[in-house]
Amino acid sequence: MMATIDEVVEDRLMENAAEIGRYVRQVFTRLPQVKEVRGQGCLLGIVLDRPAKPVQSALFERGIITGPNSDPNLVHLLPPLTVEKIHIDALHAALVEVLK
Repeated sequence: MMATIDEVVEDRLMENAAEIGRYVRQVFTRLPQVKEVRGQGCLLGIVLDRPAKPVQSALFERGIITGPNSDPNLVHLLPPLTVEKIHIDALHAALVEVLK
């Protein structure tokens, strides 16, 4: 267990999660179909102006897995703490395509 904690600290994974959360808010709130970005760090939800289920299915077809949520318009993101901005950019590009 201590080895895991050491890795989280040494690799600055908590700082990365906070930075990714800020980046997701910055990038995704620019989309007119996004009503809100909820959550903190890497535990995020993107609230859409439409039902999330078809969007999630279309993202899955593009190799992007999102989680279910009780809010029917929310796309739930649970990336690993090691996620990078390039991965968020790929999600953004796919979401833009899907929302057209």
